[in-house]
Amino acid sequence: MNRLSYIATLLCLLCTPALAQGTKKNIDPKDAKTMTCPRLNEASAYEKGFSGFQFLIPGKDGFIFRSTDFKQDFALDETSQAAIRRTVNLLKQNGISLVMLIQPTRGIMARTLVDPTQAHAADFKPEAALESYRASIETLKKLGVITTDLTGGPQGADYFSLRDIHWTRDGANDSAQKIAEEIKKAGLLEGIRQEEYVTTKDKAGTFQGGLAEAVEKICKNKLPEESFVQYETTKKNAGSNALFADEAPKVVLAGTSNGTVKRANLEGAFKEHLGVDVLNVSVGGGGPDTAILDYLSSDAYRKNPPKVLIWEVPGHYSLNSKALYAQILPSIPTECKNPVGAKELTVSGATDFTMTAKQTDISGEVGYVKIQVKGKMPKSFKGRAVYGTKRGPAVEMVASDRMEKSVLLMEFDSRPGRFPTKFVFESPAKTTVDLQFCSYQ
Repeated sequence: MNRLSYIATLLCLLCTPALAQGTKKNIDPKDAKTMTCPRLNEASAYEKGFSGFQFLIPGKDGFIFRSTDFKQDFALDETSQAAIRRTVNLLKQNGISLVMLIQPTRGIMARTLVDPTQAHAADFKPEAALESYRASIETLKKLGVITTDLTGGPQGADYFSLRDIHWTRDGANDSAQKIAEEIKKAGLLEGIRQEEYVTTKDKAGTFQGGLAEAVEKICKNKLPEESFVQYETTKKNAGSNALFADEAPKVVLAGTSNGTVKRANLEGAFKEHLGVDVLNVSVGGGGPDTAILDYLSSDAYRKNPPKVLIWEVPGHYSLNSKALYAQILPSIPTECKNPVGAKELTVSGATDFTMTAKQTDISGEVGYVKIQVKGKMPKSFKGRAVYGTKRGPAVEMVASDRMEKSVLLMEFDSRPGRFPTKFVFESPAKTTVDLQFCSYQ
């Protein structure tokens, strides 16, 4: 080979797409180690748009985990238990039963696929995590929540996708079936019109999971796609109940992207196993509270409240958050009772509002502030009650552009000796709001 031919051949090799993108030659779809790279162990790799994936860890049989999959403590603290009990009771006053679907973590369901030799996986104790998850389910039951342990169904890649945070169709179907059985046992479907739904296979396809996409961008490797079969759920006798076509569903599913990923068909699974229509208000890309807060502030909730509210929460999220219930609880009442202290306020950065109302103006041990946003909803909005010289915890209210709402709500203590002297509100952009202080009773 002459020198010119050698140079031409070398240039051709350098231009090959696989090598130009840094793709490894020998990626084994059954060996996640061949898909990953040492950089995944560096915190700096997750700084630009990947903070939610820190850290990514190869498992066995092509499975990829992230650190949050290895959560081991699911215990509910006393404050959260009290708030959940109040949530159950407040919903009951409005004729609504709270059902919670607590999705087990990927670490629990794919515990046999964890590689303990990998960084960030060595301290994970699967049996301890499983025991803690089951104990938290029993705690929720004692608080009046309708729920059940979901760990006994399909395992590993039969429940969760190999390289995506979402479940498979079999995982979603099994969980929906178990929750549906609890709903029926509790008699919550009484008075709701029954219908028959059937689920059939549709076309097959492939997809690239979110974890795989993150690995590709960080490691510059091209990962294999995963296959799936799409299932569709339809009413068996479509059109036979035309008289009831405008009737609002009495079962509502408020969840995360677990409820919006079409290939999982969670909504369809609930329709089939409950035998009733289901209004799916799940929101992808938000947190565990985005959908439930958006729904509770909607006209659909106020005009046609459901009988059953299914709240789907991925297990890696914590339910020990005062800010979580400080927004959910005041969203349940359909009106602001005994309103006091109305005030228009322009919030720019951190803005103080001195409280003119007194504890005697608000009945009960807790009250809440209703914040009506004028104009565009900011991407984030924080509120903090100040008690004398002591500040309460900041509540970062859900103000996502994925939601359709103009009202934010925040609970505060109003018992004697624990009443706000002022509030501090914070918005990243200049925002005008109307404030109103409300009682639950």
